[in-house]
Amino acid sequence: MKKWTSTLFPFLLLCLLLTNCVAVSKRKSWMWRKLKSDTTSDPYVGFIEINLLKEVIWIPTPIIMTEVNCSRNYLLDIDFHTETKNEYRKLDSIRYSIITSDNRIVNEGVLPIKNGELSIRSYSPGIYRAQCTTEPSIHLGKQKQALNGTFTIYATDINGQPKAVHVTDVILNYYKPRIMSFF
Repeated sequence: MKKWTSTLFPFLLLCLLLTNCVAVSKRKSWMWRKLKSDTTSDPYVGFIEINLLKEVIWIPTPIIMTEVNCSRNYLLDIDFHTETKNEYRKLDSIRYSIITSDNRIVNEGVLPIKNGELSIRSYSPGIYRAQCTTEPSIHLGKQKQALNGTFTIYATDINGQPKAVHVTDVILNYYKPRIMSFF
């Protein structure tokens, strides 16, 4: 019996390595994803996703990728898509207001956006995209609930003129941390 269990574990380990299964931990975060008409921007923005999460670094270990928090505060991770580059060239900053369900303001302010230039990606022709973040400087305390948010993304168009994308009174869904998941 002992020999059978001692060969089963290495066999399962080998199967995981051969099938590219990797175990990762999921961190605590809040997310909002734009549906059809959640923004009042001119021109229309096709897709926006805003994540409120902690900055992490990944430590590779055999089979498992472990993430370690780099800061105590949260940052905004923004995924922004549009079909015309002429309208938005660069995302400059974001004004945010994070509110609890009982209308208590948790944090608000304006943060500069890092790496906010829009570019076309080879895997999505015809779509201009910016995947960018802010500095981790949003303090939330010990929140474990859905939060409400109001955001204004300040951008620059191709002619250097300012543009604004307003995302008002949206629900940031809370995602609990998980130890591991396989994919």
